[in-house]
Amino acid sequence: MSNSTDPELDRTRDRVTQLEQRITYFERLLEELNQVVIEQSKELAAHKTQLTDLEADRTEEPAPHDVKPPHY
Repeated sequence: MSNSTDPELDRTRDRVTQLEQRITYFERLLEELNQVVIEQSKELAAHKTQLTDLEADRTEEPAPHDVKPPHY
């Protein structure tokens, strides 16, 4: 029995090839998703810093509409 004519062997080779292609696809997808998570993490850190700065500014000096005129 020759390897090239064995249908079972051909199906197994095709299956292995398909699995290798799927693994490659998922490896690429995983890398892309990791990059998205890294980018979002950086953006979240920047937003947290901005929020902290805004909160600090807000507590340092009251806004003009919060200050009562001297005659009260």
